[in-house]
Amino acid sequence: MKINGSVFYTFFIVISISLLTSCEQIIDNVTDDLIPEPESLMVGLRNNTPYNWKRAEIRSGNVIQIYDNTKKGTYSAYKLFNSIHSEAVILIQTEQEVFRYTPKFYDESTEVTEGTYYFEVSLVDLKTLVIKRKSF
Repeated sequence: MKINGSVFYTFFIVISISLLTSCEQIIDNVTDDLIPEPESLMVGLRNNTPYNWKRAEIRSGNVIQIYDNTKKGTYSAYKLFNSIHSEAVILIQTEQEVFRYTPKFYDESTEVTEGTYYFEVSLVDLKTLVIKRKSF
């Protein structure tokens, strides 16, 4: 039986394309399993102080997020973080003063890397920041 050259060539191309497409799908599936999509961690602030904030800042690891103009009794925007502990460095600037909270240490068991959290920020004696991490 003699096979026509163009039929063989066409058959070869169809099989090659099928194999390449299958291999590409296999590679995509394997890389999706090995490198999962990153989960997101969104963090905001709740202004539980008697002041409107001109500027607020959260520092966690090498990430610094800035929040502008948060009115008293409201929530700020939520911003992306890699991870956050139950405490973080928080700076608050009002018209009158600048307040700062710095944790004494970070409890590694409280670290989170996904979800939506906010720090409720209050003042004791109108001079000392108190923070508490909460989630929805």
